[in-house]
Amino acid sequence: MGWGRRLQFPLLVLAMAPAGHAAAESVSLASASRTCTGETRVRVVSSLLQPGSVGQEQASAMGETVSVRRVGDQFEIRRSFSVPGGEAVLIAHIRPNGTVIDANVTGGLPGVASDQLRQMSSLAARTLPERLILGRAFHPGDNLYADLDPQELVANMVGAMAVPPGFQFQLSGGIPFAGMIGDGASRALNFAGDLRTTGSGQANGHTMAMTFPARVTMTIDAASGLMRSLLTEGTMELKLDGVTQMQMHLRQDLTCTIVPAA
Repeated sequence: MGWGRRLQFPLLVLAMAPAGHAAAESVSLASASRTCTGETRVRVVSSLLQPGSVGQEQASAMGETVSVRRVGDQFEIRRSFSVPGGEAVLIAHIRPNGTVIDANVTGGLPGVASDQLRQMSSLAARTLPERLILGRAFHPGDNLYADLDPQELVANMVGAMAVPPGFQFQLSGGIPFAGMIGDGASRALNFAGDLRTTGSGQANGHTMAMTFPARVTMTIDAASGLMRSLLTEGTMELKLDGVTQMQMHLRQDLTCTIVPAA
């Protein structure tokens, strides 16, 4: 398994920081939209199950559109994205401090139970990059995902996968603020760090384990507060009874074009 008229001219706020620390960086959300395109590439590095697949690579297109607008004292964020059933839309209302008021996903998700859909909608809203920066001032080293529960993130991440019952997953690491990049209209907040996902459990009498350490880099446009790019890259390893069965290199690269609201 991812919209304010009053903020047409967003202000980059340079908050005063304690002595000995760099000034904090914070941004406002503007009435604007981003259209993002990219691809996911998976390359087989090693395989005991299918030795002939080593070196093979598969690529699939990625894309999403996010729009932001101010509605009274809150933001409305809409995210349109592709799903196997077509296209789905997340509509979330969020306070300026980042608190999610409500969130709903509609379209393209047949067969999903209502309680699961509510859980998916809430998590999808809380993991929006545009929500993550609201009401915050970042010093170098501050984690972008500071207010999210890692175990909940993992549980929802693997919820749509065919994972055998009893599998346990853990997520460690973070994506800290790495400073500002660019200048003028190209200024952006740069976040870069390492996330490590591990999982293990029993299946058909065997112990299975998965490890996926990934490097994640995200940039947030300083003028609008919208995501400009996202890159995730790492090598996943699958083991059976302690023996490596397969290694796959994954790279997801998303680049966005930001357009101010008319």
